[in-house]
Amino acid sequence: MRDLGSPVHSKKWFEAILRYYGENARMGLVYYNEQLIGACIILSINNNVSIPWASTLQEYNRFSPNMLLYWGVIKYAADNGFVRFDFGRSTPDEGTYKFKEQWGAQPVPLYWNYINLCHNDIKFSPPNTAGRNTVARLWQKLPLGVANFIGPPIRKHISL
Repeated sequence: MRDLGSPVHSKKWFEAILRYYGENARMGLVYYNEQLIGACIILSINNNVSIPWASTLQEYNRFSPNMLLYWGVIKYAADNGFVRFDFGRSTPDEGTYKFKEQWGAQPVPLYWNYINLCHNDIKFSPPNTAGRNTVARLWQKLPLGVANFIGPPIRKHISL
């Protein structure tokens, strides 16, 4: 995740997702010669399946484990009678958006609702893509141990 410019989630986050969703949560795993090289969380709710998180080891990307991972989850959804597969949110024209688009994914608007408990004025501004890209580039330069140590405590406050 550091190499993508993103702080990693904590182990507690993964454990909480799997515990809270119970039998509606699964993990998709991709192995190469007994080495785990890719994983995703699979959530099923009603007739829908979604992948809220996925990652692969960069050194194995030449084998396209992400393609196998998504193929496996789409097959799982089809084989088990799910009606809809949700690829998750992405920013148009960015890498993850293009990856999902090649599978035939169709964009659907995502609406955010806010509850203002303090009754203050909330100011909304468009995302600062240049600033986000700068922070991501800086994050990629952190030593892996540092990124993995400080990532989980700050990741829970970031919407990526």
